[in-house]
Amino acid sequence: MTRRQVCSIVDRFRERVPQSRRLGLEPFEGQALGSLKGEDGMQGNYWQKAFSRRLSRRRALAATGAGALGAAFLAACGGGDEGPKDKSGLLHIPEDTTKNATKGGIMVGAFAVEPLNYDPLSSSSQFTFNHAHHAYQRFFSLKGGTVHEPPTGEAEADAVSSWEYTPDGLTVTMKLRPNTKFDPRPPTNSRAMTTDDVKWSWERFVALQPGSRFFVNSLNPDAPVASMTFPDANTIVIKQAFRSGALLKMFGTIYYFAILPVEAESKFDFRQEMRGSGAWMMTKYEPSVGWEYRRNPNWYRAGERPLLDGIDYLVLPDLTSYGPQTLAQFSAKRLWSLGLVPATGIQPADLVLPMKRDDQTLQMIAISPLRGQNSINYIGMSKLPDSKWEKDVRLRQALSMVIDRDAYIDTFYNVSGFEREGLPIEAGHNTHVPCSWPTIWLDPKKGELGENSKYLQYQPDEAAKLLRAANAFGAEDTLTYAQQGQFGTPKQIEVLVQMFNQGGHFKITQNPQDYTTVITPKYTFGRGQYPDLGTHPLGSWVDWEIPMFNTFTPGGRNDYVGHDTPEIKEIMLRYRNELDEKKRVEIAKEWQIAMAKAMLLVPFPGQATAFGLAQPFFGNIGYFETAGGGVAPQETYINYWYDKSKDKRTS
Repeated sequence: MTRRQVCSIVDRFRERVPQSRRLGLEPFEGQALGSLKGEDGMQGNYWQKAFSRRLSRRRALAATGAGALGAAFLAACGGGDEGPKDKSGLLHIPEDTTKNATKGGIMVGAFAVEPLNYDPLSSSSQFTFNHAHHAYQRFFSLKGGTVHEPPTGEAEADAVSSWEYTPDGLTVTMKLRPNTKFDPRPPTNSRAMTTDDVKWSWERFVALQPGSRFFVNSLNPDAPVASMTFPDANTIVIKQAFRSGALLKMFGTIYYFAILPVEAESKFDFRQEMRGSGAWMMTKYEPSVGWEYRRNPNWYRAGERPLLDGIDYLVLPDLTSYGPQTLAQFSAKRLWSLGLVPATGIQPADLVLPMKRDDQTLQMIAISPLRGQNSINYIGMSKLPDSKWEKDVRLRQALSMVIDRDAYIDTFYNVSGFEREGLPIEAGHNTHVPCSWPTIWLDPKKGELGENSKYLQYQPDEAAKLLRAANAFGAEDTLTYAQQGQFGTPKQIEVLVQMFNQGGHFKITQNPQDYTTVITPKYTFGRGQYPDLGTHPLGSWVDWEIPMFNTFTPGGRNDYVGHDTPEIKEIMLRYRNELDEKKRVEIAKEWQIAMAKAMLLVPFPGQATAFGLAQPFFGNIGYFETAGGGVAPQETYINYWYDKSKDKRTS
């Protein structure tokens, strides 16, 4: 495709902006809120007007109980008897087409960034994990699901075939899967895995991986593993310092521990190559161009999965911004999906809707915000001893209560515009648990947190009472955030600050800073010892125990709270020690209710449905799902297939 053709594609999509605005499908790039010091509608720019329109419309609907947006939110958030339905005729309904599948075909995906190395035992980089996910096994995989049955994330046998706890729940004995073989290429040459490989990998992990703090009790008193021993070539024994209901799931994500062969010590450069026992082998890497992965004939499920012969990944630096390179690859039907594999959360309506209308054969996939155990961001507060936020919970509660969550969601997820197009929209308000954690999330909009629901609802008058009682109405501070957009884009921050300041409740000013030199060391890993407000990520996890002890307690890797709250810590300890899944769910809900009142962090408002696109020949796309923190290449991608009958590309 020529440069002129690429530019034509981009221009054609961008030319639709006026139409998109008439449909209510704003916001767009380059349009920021104006001054937050009381400009009127004529003086303010587009973003301020757009937000104000949504705010006024939402309040009018709340007063009258009528209107399309009100109906959309009622349907999306559980106000009706049935969920939202597609009236547009644009959406693809995912289905299991495995019965029609034949093995073969090379899926083409993309990554925006190349990793510095492929060593998951020392790196904490997402870019490394993106690739290690393909080749290396874990003790356990995480139980996946489908669009009809959401994944539970329960631990299932992977590199181990069986395990047994002692009656006190403190010791677990595991057996390696018989005849699990490494990569057929030298130097592993299809050798069977033994506990020598596990021992070598574990010792490197403990010594070098930052994630080992989640596991090793000698490094962190809130971590469960007291010891790991190897009585014979096939047996692993883990002794815990205390019972952890999340232990097996923790060993099910490659963000933590992966099993590499002992040959990595000296017989191949495992920082630049991989020799694993997982579903895929990395057979080629060309810097600035991409990677080739091919099916591993030694994987224990090789007789049935993967269905594809392999995956090729392109290096596309503009992947997450959907720039000309990415659009050209997708429009040329080389790239199999946009926003889906890997997931990039595509949302821009001015791209998705015109592309689907221009090519009706594309599969348009809705991405629900109410499943997937995804990450959210939080507004954190200074935990310094003289901090006004630390001294008085009423300020923290009021900061949350002036956020109009419905207006925010409509502004950033185009709810009313998509609904007018007849597209089904789901939406959810976050608590300290994201709305994408369906098993434990409580809906504050429905009052499911009881009396404490009010702290996660839009109640500006009650917020004003709290602030006046604390002699803090109009409290001033700055909100420091990453100018590059991590943990809250500049536009999201602008809208939140406008909400904080509206009505004079607060006087918050924005303080954009560099992500690498300021945000990471002083805020993300600053343990609350910063002077103002900041933004923080949760991360995507397999079990709520992990963020509890990573994020909401001192000693955690991130520690956004600065100190323990006795009532909340007691709930967390009960959750950690409970092995019964149903009881754990109820304890997590109890924790959620307590956190809403303590408001140690303010969760970002919520999410709504996003949309991605896939080529017509992409089989099973959107049907199979993996739990948060899971390993999609070995739990979901293995079910994808190439439907040659729907491939109309010319050679």
